[in-house]
Amino acid sequence: MVYTLTYRVEPSGQVSPQRDADPWTDEEGILIQFVMTYRIPEDLAMSTALDALTSGNIVWLRPVADPNGDWSFDLDGFKDSFGDEPLSNWEGFSGIVTVTPVYGQLAPSFTTVTFTFIRQPQAVIQ
Repeated sequence: MVYTLTYRVEPSGQVSPQRDADPWTDEEGILIQFVMTYRIPEDLAMSTALDALTSGNIVWLRPVADPNGDWSFDLDGFKDSFGDEPLSNWEGFSGIVTVTPVYGQLAPSFTTVTFTFIRQPQAVIQ
């Protein structure tokens, strides 16, 4: 299952989160997407994503240094923020990993910043 968390960011700065899960995939992971309902350049999109996290007191995803570079993703903090949902019981999703944001444009007027963490399958030793 891939767990998706989408933050819709309005020009006013208002942020609306939506959660979803795709049980039809063999992969296990987390996809975090910021959808700005307006078009902005890449460097501003990354700082807008950071502003959205900060305004929501979300501390589990932060830039390592520059918002346009790698980000630190605290998997335990992410799981803890959702309490007793199935995500909190995921085995093997713990610690801090580095993720690289991907900037994109949707339609003529939407900007996206996406972070993806897919758990690598464990090797089976027979």
